[in-house]
Amino acid sequence: MDLIILGSGTAYPDGDRGPSSYWVGEGETGLLVDCGSGICQKLARAGLDWKNLEAVCLTHAHPDHLGDLPALLFALRMPEVGRVKPLTVFHSPELTPYLDGLHGTYGDWLVPSGFEVRYQPVAAGQRAAVGRLTLESFAVAHHATSLGYRLQNGQGVSLAIPSDTGLCQSLVDHVQKVDCLVLECAATDDRPMSGHLTPTDVLYVLDHASPFTLLLTHLYPWTERAGVAQQVMAGARCPVLVARDGLAVEVRRGGVVVREENLLESGRGRPRGEGEEREGVVRSGEGGLFPSEELSLMHAMMDRELDRMDRADMDRRKYDFHREPNASGPGPTSRDEWGFERAVAGVPLWTEEDLVGLVPTRAQRKLLGRVSERAIQSEINLRGSIREDALARLEAVVPTWARTGVRLARIVTGKGKQSEAEPVVKLAVLNWITGPQGRRWVKEWAPVMAADGNFGSVVIELKR
Repeated sequence: MDLIILGSGTAYPDGDRGPSSYWVGEGETGLLVDCGSGICQKLARAGLDWKNLEAVCLTHAHPDHLGDLPALLFALRMPEVGRVKPLTVFHSPELTPYLDGLHGTYGDWLVPSGFEVRYQPVAAGQRAAVGRLTLESFAVAHHATSLGYRLQNGQGVSLAIPSDTGLCQSLVDHVQKVDCLVLECAATDDRPMSGHLTPTDVLYVLDHASPFTLLLTHLYPWTERAGVAQQVMAGARCPVLVARDGLAVEVRRGGVVVREENLLESGRGRPRGEGEEREGVVRSGEGGLFPSEELSLMHAMMDRELDRMDRADMDRRKYDFHREPNASGPGPTSRDEWGFERAVAGVPLWTEEDLVGLVPTRAQRKLLGRVSERAIQSEINLRGSIREDALARLEAVVPTWARTGVRLARIVTGKGKQSEAEPVVKLAVLNWITGPQGRRWVKEWAPVMAADGNFGSVVIELKR
């Protein structure tokens, strides 16, 4: 299975990285995952058979992921293309109004000529055949229109492209032991962004899903400078490549083969004949197949990525991302499981009634008295998360804070006023902090009370 990175960047203009787009090929079957701006030129420059494109898989409604869909459809309808076979556009049902809006804006310019465009909504968990590939969609934590995709060929070779996402159980479940995982890292640990992954989140996914190879993508210039790729490389247990526009790899059982460092360079783009490959495959680490003569190319690419980052700063911070074995896996996903675990430990379960008239204890007031904005070393914002995603992020982030020397941190839960029933995230956070898993890392905690007697965040002091 061929994978060509056509866009490894974000919405922020970057001379080296364009918005998201990936070509996946299997024999005569070619499909696109996302259509970021500039994709039409890149398809031609890479020598890809865009005229006979089988399908487009859209991940969500943000312009840096579907901005050039109109341009692509406009190009395919030109008489000189001579297209006859249908084009399928996979998308979530929630994306339908956005696509209708595009057609309403452009009108006949997007109406195909001589072929059919089939818009096929797919719900999370649904499968579909795309030529010689099988596609499975899955839910991710980013936007209401979002979907991730896992692709597999007839030999069982698998590739997963979740696109933009925050840490969530669905992500971990659907990238299990995939041969190649193309995963975003758009945020840093000290500046997390809702709906995106930090290095700690990425390492959590690697630890709990065990992909054979990771391609790190969707990088902002400032996250690259902050050293997110270096952090992931330092803690990963599988080979890691930093995606670059033009990078071409072949996905195989157990990893990837690097074909071209930059297929977009002038004269490099060309269709590769089926069966054309180089011999001499060696195994790297626990997974990740690389031809021996191209192993030096992969190492050179990784070295260049490291040189572009501030290595001295990372040395000073001395990050340790070693993970201790966690027999419980990603963590329980139901209230009953958490309640059972806490009951065994003799810890009562927090309920909504416990929040009414809550008054900080003497120890908590003492902790709050030591807290200032300068004293807070890190923060995680769980406002708006579903319960399972909030717990997954706590399980990933809090142990890493403790191991990296963070002593005071803030967890933003929101006040829960928008919840139709009980304040789910707030209760989940309190039950985790005061339960067996949280007490392993948390020395003390305190609610940050507002004037109305409610609270939307807690401060935690971590054990040394």
